Amino acid sequence: IDFIIDVVLNSKNEIIHACSGEWKQAHAEAKHYLDSLYRQVIPFEADIVILSAGEGEDGSLYEIIPALENAVNAVRKDGVLILAGECAEGFGNDLLCQWLKQYRQPEKLLSAVGTQFDRGIARAAATAIARRKAEIYLVSSMNPDEIKETMLKPFSLLSNAYERAVRKCGKAAKTIVIHDGNHVMPELKNSR
Repeated sequence: IDFIIDVVLNSKNEIIHACSGEWKQAHAEAKHYLDSLYRQVIPFEADIVILSAGEGEDGSLYEIIPALENAVNAVRKDGVLILAGECAEGFGNDLLCQWLKQYRQPEKLLSAVGTQFDRGIARAAATAIARRKAEIYLVSSMNPDEIKETMLKPFSLLSNAYERAVRKCGKAAKTIVIHDGNHVMPELKNSR
């Protein structure tokens, strides 16, 4: 590749920045711009991270997984990620549903990915990577029995999920709340 045009999109999929040129340089410029918008420095890895995808972006599990993917940097190993979203449309992607139900163990899912690429499989892999680091509690309107067939733990109320997380992590647990998680990229202070 000798030349590319790289773009940055907002939450409405509108182009808000474009750069072009040699691919490494153009990509680095786009990444720098993206970082200036969405990267947030956090002082510590939390025991518990409560997150939502953002307004209007929680129609399905497929839509809220990017928030989970971003929040992985904010939680400590063996902590808890509490992902909250309506998910009225359920899984939102057939392959995501199939892979999360077929591979309940993160390592098995990740080893099965191989060279396959599909957005549903990619979101399942992102979920497995997050689950490798922390437990994932899903607060949604989805059928709890369906969620129990995956590596996620279902809750219908945020307060119940948080109480369970505090029992797991202890009363002195440090908590971070991330709203608009699809567009916030936490970075641990002094990690660069």
